[in-house]
Order: sequence, then C-alpha cells, then structure tokens
Amino acid sequence: RRQISDSVDFFLSGRSLPAWVTGLAFISANLGAVEIMGMSASGAEFGLPTWHLVKPGVGETTRVLLRRLPWQILVHPERRSRLEHVLELAAERGVPVVDYDQMSYSCVGLIRPLESADA
Repeated sequence: RRQISDSVDFFLSGRSLPAWVTGLAFISANLGAVEIMGMSASGAEFGLPTWHLVKPGVGETTRVLLRRLPWQILVHPERRSRLEHVLELAAERGVPVVDYDQMSYSCVGLIRPLESADA
C-alpha cells in the first residue's frame, strides 16, 4: 500500500488520474442539473432572462446586498428567523423582501437585468 505524502496524493486518492480530471468530476457532481434548472426556473418565474441574475443562498444574497442593488430578495418563510442580517441589509438598502417557499435555499437575491441600449 502506497503512502500519501502530500495534498495532491490525498486529492487524487493515490490514483493515476490527473488533477484536472478529478477536479472536473468534483465540480460537475456538485453543480447538478437540479440547481441549474431550478435557478433558471426561479429566474424565469420572476421575468429574468438568465440564471446569472439569480444569486442563491445566504452568502450570495449577502454579497449582492453589499456590492450591488438587487431587485428583490426571496426568503423562505420557515427560515426567516435565521436571516436577520439579510433582512436588515435589505431594509437599509430599500430592497423588497418576498416570502417564497418554493425553493430549497434560505434566501435568493434577484438582480434586475440592465436595460438594453435598444429599448
């Protein structure tokens, strides 16, 4: 049995696969179709043309509230009590908070698309 001598050996589990193959498999396993389709469907439901404007989860929603001005924040009603900082930031920035229980995330930030120059 071969000893693991560094983090690369640990990451590759002692196999002969290159690191990029293992990394790609890890990312694809964690970025499932459910998330991609679910985020796209949520965006479409609110009239957003692309899933890039949907920022799911507490971390992404907080980042959007601090760095950008989101269109609105979706909050799962059962998790509202754990989202005090998100609710405070939204109130400070004047961003509407909408209760939305049709998601697995605690909250989602929705960014309004920029108007096109042709409009």
